[in-house]
Amino acid sequence: MNKTFKAHKISAISVAMGQNYISFESEMIGTSTSKIELAKQNFGINAHYLCDDNTYASDLGTAALKSLLDSNAIKKEHIDMLMCVTHTPDFLAPQTSSLIHKNLNLSQNTFCVDMTAYCFGFLQALQQAFINIQSGLENIVIICISAKSHLLDKTDKISYATYSDSASCILVQRASNLRNFALASKTFSQYAKEETRPLCAYNKKGIETSSINNAMFFKFIMENFPPFFDEFLEKNTLNKDEIDTFYLHSPNAFFKTKLCQCLNISPSKCLAASLSLYANADTNNIPLNLILHKWGGGSGIKRAIVASYGTGITMNIASFDINLDEIKFAKISCYSDF
Repeated sequence: MNKTFKAHKISAISVAMGQNYISFESEMIGTSTSKIELAKQNFGINAHYLCDDNTYASDLGTAALKSLLDSNAIKKEHIDMLMCVTHTPDFLAPQTSSLIHKNLNLSQNTFCVDMTAYCFGFLQALQQAFINIQSGLENIVIICISAKSHLLDKTDKISYATYSDSASCILVQRASNLRNFALASKTFSQYAKEETRPLCAYNKKGIETSSINNAMFFKFIMENFPPFFDEFLEKNTLNKDEIDTFYLHSPNAFFKTKLCQCLNISPSKCLAASLSLYANADTNNIPLNLILHKWGGGSGIKRAIVASYGTGITMNIASFDINLDEIKFAKISCYSDF
């Protein structure tokens, strides 16, 4: 798919991180100091945030939305749609959006929607929000949640130590000055079970802990995303040198560096400051970097390219103008703050 839609405005972003802050060194006890320093340099991660044993996706999502509501960015009765995007739900039923709706006593008129999505979830949800607003809705809240530490294999030290639990809450509202939102997506489902081993649900033939073939995923993206990127630029008559900012989902600093090399773009234009501060937050890496861009003095309209990829294997890329001045509230908190 390679289509153009109408973009509306992102008015507020709130992120809730897991309440337990753990340094990379603490997770790598038993590893030599020299190897730890080398790993920190390659991954660009100093610490991560994890939920405790009694905190789940709906708790993080509730905290992120409560922060936004407390800021008066929107009144709860004005939320037309609550869109919850997660692959780590509390339960298979009821749906996570209903739990968040209940926790915050939202209006019965708020339409609850749940999507199962992975690292690419934010971009897909944003497209759905734009479509629904174009169809008549006014205010949509997207909540992207990753709380997979409960099902990670702790013996896989690197994967465990570089990941953070988190939830982001993004308020999308109708804009009067519409801009184009070009989006392309490709899915390579023939590799679905090879890249990610099936995790148990109703079908009990899967495994009990999350397991991803990271080496295969890295190789696949480095080989297949660059031609997809070039095809997108050509289709939409875009010059990468005229792009102000690239928000490219990067699980670690090494991944970001290599991808920038493959795309022949300057690493300084690819924002990934969240890694050193918050580790790999999966689908929430891009919302975190939007906040950090805003906090760092970013302002005005930025011509941006946003890209994400993940389990499936699915690759997404979008181009649109992001007006940082329209983001009136941007906050990152730990769950323990709520």
